Amino acid sequence: MTTKNYAYQTWRRQDRLIYGAFLTTLSNEVASLVSQTKTSHDLWTLLKNTYAKASRSHLKQLKERLRTEFKGTQSITAYMHSLKKTSDLLVSLGSPVSIEDMTDYILRGLDDGYRAVIDGVNARDNSITFDDLLDSQSPLFSNIPLTHLPP
Repeated sequence: MTTKNYAYQTWRRQDRLIYGAFLTTLSNEVASLVSQTKTSHDLWTLLKNTYAKASRSHLKQLKERLRTEFKGTQSITAYMHSLKKTSDLLVSLGSPVSIEDMTDYILRGLDDGYRAVIDGVNARDNSITFDDLLDSQSPLFSNIPLTHLPP
Protein backbone atom coordinates (compact mmCIF):
# COMPACT_ATOMS: atom_id res chain seq x y z
CA MET A 1 0.00 0.00 0.00
CA THR A 2 1.34 3.36 -1.04
CA THR A 3 0.59 6.50 0.94
CA LYS A 4 0.65 9.94 -0.57
CA ASN A 5 3.13 12.42 0.76
CA TYR A 6 1.06 15.60 0.81
CA ALA A 7 3.99 17.71 1.95
CA TYR A 8 5.96 16.62 -1.11
CA GLN A 9 3.00 17.31 -3.39
CA THR A 10 2.66 20.81 -1.95
CA TRP A 11 6.40 21.42 -2.28
CA ARG A 12 6.40 20.10 -5.85
CA ARG A 13 3.48 22.35 -6.83
CA GLN A 14 5.21 25.40 -5.30
CA ASP A 15 8.50 24.50 -6.94
CA ARG A 16 6.81 24.25 -10.35
CA LEU A 17 5.30 27.72 -9.82
CA ILE A 18 8.68 29.16 -8.90
CA TYR A 19 10.31 27.35 -11.83
CA GLY A 20 7.71 28.80 -14.20
CA ALA A 21 8.21 32.28 -12.80
CA PHE A 22 11.95 31.99 -13.39
CA LEU A 23 11.43 30.79 -16.94
CA THR A 24 9.19 33.73 -17.85
CA THR A 25 11.97 36.15 -16.97
CA LEU A 26 14.62 34.49 -19.14
CA SER A 27 15.51 35.19 -22.74
CA ASN A 28 14.97 32.36 -25.22
CA GLU A 29 18.71 31.67 -25.33
CA VAL A 30 19.03 31.37 -21.57
CA ALA A 31 15.76 29.40 -21.28
CA SER A 32 17.15 26.80 -23.67
CA LEU A 33 20.25 26.54 -21.47
CA VAL A 34 18.18 25.63 -18.41
CA SER A 35 15.62 23.46 -20.19
CA GLN A 36 17.13 20.23 -18.81
CA THR A 37 16.84 21.28 -15.15
CA LYS A 38 14.13 19.63 -13.07
CA THR A 39 13.66 21.94 -10.07
CA SER A 40 13.84 25.66 -9.37
CA HIS A 41 16.92 24.95 -7.25
CA ASP A 42 18.62 23.20 -10.18
CA LEU A 43 17.65 26.07 -12.49
CA TRP A 44 18.97 28.70 -10.07
CA THR A 45 22.19 26.79 -9.45
CA LEU A 46 22.86 26.48 -13.18
CA LEU A 47 22.22 30.21 -13.73
CA LYS A 48 24.42 31.13 -10.77
CA ASN A 49 27.26 28.93 -11.91
CA THR A 50 27.00 30.17 -15.49
CA TYR A 51 26.53 33.90 -15.00
CA ALA A 52 27.36 34.99 -11.46
CA LYS A 53 31.06 34.36 -11.60
CA ALA A 54 32.48 37.80 -12.04
CA SER A 55 35.75 37.69 -13.85
CA ARG A 56 38.46 40.05 -12.78
CA SER A 57 38.32 41.74 -16.17
CA HIS A 58 34.54 42.27 -15.89
CA LEU A 59 34.92 43.89 -12.47
CA LYS A 60 37.70 46.11 -13.81
CA GLN A 61 35.51 47.08 -16.76
CA LEU A 62 32.64 48.09 -14.47
CA LYS A 63 34.96 50.08 -12.20
CA GLU A 64 36.42 51.80 -15.25
CA ARG A 65 32.90 52.69 -16.37
CA LEU A 66 32.38 54.42 -13.02
CA ARG A 67 35.66 56.33 -13.39
CA THR A 68 35.03 57.50 -16.95
CA GLU A 69 31.29 58.29 -16.95
CA PHE A 70 30.49 61.96 -17.61
CA LYS A 71 27.21 63.78 -17.30
CA GLY A 72 27.46 65.35 -20.75
CA THR A 73 24.00 66.21 -22.09
CA GLN A 74 22.14 63.80 -19.79
CA SER A 75 19.98 65.13 -17.01
CA ILE A 76 21.61 64.95 -13.60
CA THR A 77 19.06 62.29 -12.67
CA ALA A 78 19.86 60.10 -15.68
CA TYR A 79 23.61 60.54 -15.09
CA MET A 80 23.44 59.59 -11.44
CA HIS A 81 21.12 56.64 -12.07
CA SER A 82 23.54 55.36 -14.70
CA LEU A 83 26.31 55.40 -12.10
CA LYS A 84 24.02 53.83 -9.49
CA LYS A 85 23.14 51.02 -11.89
CA THR A 86 26.83 50.22 -12.39
CA SER A 87 27.45 50.45 -8.64
CA ASP A 88 24.53 48.11 -7.92
CA LEU A 89 25.92 45.62 -10.43
CA LEU A 90 29.28 45.70 -8.67
CA VAL A 91 27.53 45.09 -5.34
CA SER A 92 25.69 42.10 -6.80
CA LEU A 93 29.03 40.72 -7.98
CA GLY A 94 30.54 41.04 -4.52
CA SER A 95 32.58 44.20 -5.10
CA PRO A 96 30.70 47.07 -3.41
CA VAL A 97 31.64 50.71 -3.95
CA SER A 98 32.12 52.83 -0.82
CA ILE A 99 30.02 55.95 -0.29
CA GLU A 100 33.14 58.11 -0.58
CA ASP A 101 34.22 56.49 -3.86
CA MET A 102 30.70 56.76 -5.30
CA THR A 103 30.59 60.44 -4.40
CA ASP A 104 33.98 60.96 -6.07
CA TYR A 105 32.79 59.20 -9.25
CA ILE A 106 29.66 61.35 -9.37
CA LEU A 107 31.52 64.62 -8.83
CA ARG A 108 34.29 63.72 -11.29
CA GLY A 109 31.79 63.45 -14.13
CA LEU A 110 30.08 66.80 -13.54
CA ASP A 111 30.91 69.84 -15.66
CA ASP A 112 31.82 73.31 -14.38
CA GLY A 113 28.13 74.27 -14.24
CA TYR A 114 28.04 72.15 -11.10
CA ARG A 115 31.13 73.72 -9.50
CA ALA A 116 29.06 74.98 -6.52
CA VAL A 117 27.78 71.44 -5.86
CA ILE A 118 31.25 69.94 -6.25
CA ASP A 119 32.77 72.50 -3.90
CA GLY A 120 29.90 72.11 -1.42
CA VAL A 121 30.26 68.34 -1.26
CA ASN A 122 34.05 68.49 -1.02
CA ALA A 123 33.82 71.02 1.83
CA ARG A 124 31.66 68.71 3.96
CA ASP A 125 33.13 67.05 7.02
CA ASN A 126 30.99 63.93 6.59
CA SER A 127 30.00 61.70 3.70
CA ILE A 128 26.91 62.42 1.65
CA THR A 129 24.62 59.63 0.56
CA PHE A 130 23.64 59.01 -3.02
CA ASP A 131 20.01 59.92 -2.26
CA ASP A 132 21.01 63.20 -0.59
CA LEU A 133 23.21 64.09 -3.54
CA LEU A 134 20.43 63.26 -5.99
CA ASP A 135 17.86 65.35 -4.12
CA SER A 136 17.47 68.48 -6.25
CA GLN A 137 15.82 70.22 -3.28
CA SER A 138 19.05 69.84 -1.37
CA PRO A 139 20.82 73.05 -0.28
CA LEU A 140 23.73 71.85 -2.42
CA PHE A 141 21.73 72.74 -5.53
CA SER A 142 20.62 76.20 -4.35
CA ASN A 143 23.24 78.05 -6.44
CA ILE A 144 22.79 75.99 -9.62
CA PRO A 145 20.80 77.58 -12.47
CA LEU A 146 17.45 75.84 -12.94
CA THR A 147 18.48 74.78 -16.46
CA HIS A 148 20.95 72.34 -14.86
CA LEU A 149 18.41 70.70 -12.55
CA PRO A 150 16.09 67.86 -13.45
CA PRO A 151 12.40 68.76 -13.88
